[in-house]
Amino acid sequence: MFKILMLHTTIDKAKGTLPIDAIETEKLPYADYYALGHLHIDFKYKNFVYPGPIFPNNFQELEDLKHGSFYIVDTESINVLQKIELQIKEIIKLDIQIEDALKATELIISKLEEKNIQDKIVLLRIHGELKDSKNSDIKFSQIEEYIQGNKAYFMLKNTHNLKTKEIELEKEIKDSENIENETIKVYSEENPSALNELIPQIMNALSIEKQEGETTETFTRRLMEESKKVLNF
Repeated sequence: MFKILMLHTTIDKAKGTLPIDAIETEKLPYADYYALGHLHIDFKYKNFVYPGPIFPNNFQELEDLKHGSFYIVDTESINVLQKIELQIKEIIKLDIQIEDALKATELIISKLEEKNIQDKIVLLRIHGELKDSKNSDIKFSQIEEYIQGNKAYFMLKNTHNLKTKEIELEKEIKDSENIENETIKVYSEENPSALNELIPQIMNALSIEKQEGETTETFTRRLMEESKKVLNF
C-alpha cells in the first residue's frame, strides 16, 4: 500500500533561516510521500515536497517562483514524483535604481519601452536613495497608463528599498529628555501649518498596537478610523 501523509505546516528541512517553529522530519511517521502545504515555496527533500502555489499571488512569489506548479504522484512509474509547471503568464522583471525621483518616471517608461510587455505580468522593483526629491515625485499613475496602453496583463511594483535621504536638523535640541516634542516644535517653526497642532494626536493614533487575534484587515481599518477622528474626516 502506498502511504501519503498530508501536512499543512513547516518542516525543519525547509524553514531555512526563518525564525519559526518547525516539525522535525525524523519524528514524522513513515510515508511513501509527504504532501506538504503552508510554505509557498518550490521545495523537495527526498520524498518531502512543497509543490508551491498553483499561481503565485504576490510580488515576492512571482519574482522567486515565476509560475505555479504542482506534483503528480505516479506509483506505477519509475519516476514517482512528476512536477508539472503552470506558466499561465510570462513574467517581465525590471530592477531600476533611482536617485532623482523627478527623472524617475521618464527613466522607468524608457526601460519599459525596451520590453515587449503585451499580455505579460510586469514586476517593477525600484530601489536607491533619493536626493532632493521624494517618493511622491514619481508619477506612478503615468507609468500605469503606459502599462495599460501597451496591453500588459498586470503590473506589480515594489518600492521597499527606495529610501529618502534623511534630513538633518540643524537646530539645537534644547530639551534632550523630551526629544519628540522638541522635534515637533522645530519642524513646526520651519514648516508653519495649522495641521501641525494635530501632529501629537496623529502620532498617538498611529502608535496603536495590533490586538491578539486581530486580522491585518481589521487592524488597518481601526488604524484608519482613529486617524480620521483626529483629522475630522
